[in-house]
Amino acid sequence: MENDEMDGGLTRIGNRRRCLEWGEAERLYQKAADQGDADAQFELGWHYETGRGVEEDESEAVRWYQEAADQGHMDAQSALERLGL
Repeated sequence: MENDEMDGGLTRIGNRRRCLEWGEAERLYQKAADQGDADAQFELGWHYETGRGVEEDESEAVRWYQEAADQGHMDAQSALERLGL
């Protein structure tokens, strides 16, 4: 039982750490995307599409995919096609 409690505590700590790490990564992606980095724009689009680390938001995903696609980012172009745009 003690190990279960300990594992549960470690899991919670681990999840919190991942959240904190994503928060920092999101800030850096956002900064790079705002400066026109197509890879960062694609990553933000993917996170908004899948809801990984942020609330799922298709319109925000499309916005970032479109920004990246406009710069020739092939994965972003494919994502827009997959979404029917």
